[in-house]
Amino acid sequence: MTLSERQEWILGGSLVLGGLALYIQSSKHPLIKPTKVVYPPKNGGSPNNRIYQIIRDPSELDPLLVTKAPLLLNFVRLGEPASSKLTISLQKIVSTDMVKENKAVSMVSVECDGTENIPLAVKYAIKEIPSILCLDKQLPAGNYVDLDLNRDPQNTEVKVEQLTQWVREHAKDITDDQHN
Repeated sequence: MTLSERQEWILGGSLVLGGLALYIQSSKHPLIKPTKVVYPPKNGGSPNNRIYQIIRDPSELDPLLVTKAPLLLNFVRLGEPASSKLTISLQKIVSTDMVKENKAVSMVSVECDGTENIPLAVKYAIKEIPSILCLDKQLPAGNYVDLDLNRDPQNTEVKVEQLTQWVREHAKDITDDQHN
């Protein structure tokens, strides 16, 4: 079976357009950006409490700023003991403790290893890493820094009760929303 010249042009054009669409979607700036949610998993969890994948570029924060629940920005250096300890504790609080208490809050870690996210740290006046900033309706509502953990991460544990209380104060109570 041979193709006519017209069919060859249509087939060639389709392949070029398909390749271009694939290239654009796999590039750093795709036309349709998927939201990268780690928690809740697709098979359960609270839709009000989300943990998003780590932000490596300031533009990745923009779609998250419109969340209804307060958003905790966890400024971290990957692999650093203090950052790892704080992140693990914060993820547990957001995914478990706040769900049990009917509190809505989401979180995302902001990678501060390189220079890409320095503008975010400057914009939100972050002086210590790791530290957590709460954004409520896109406005800074509070920050949390564990200075003891930052000074001596090897010999200091996260003050979980203090961190939980801080998150509780900034989370949105959704008890009334569930009854309506």
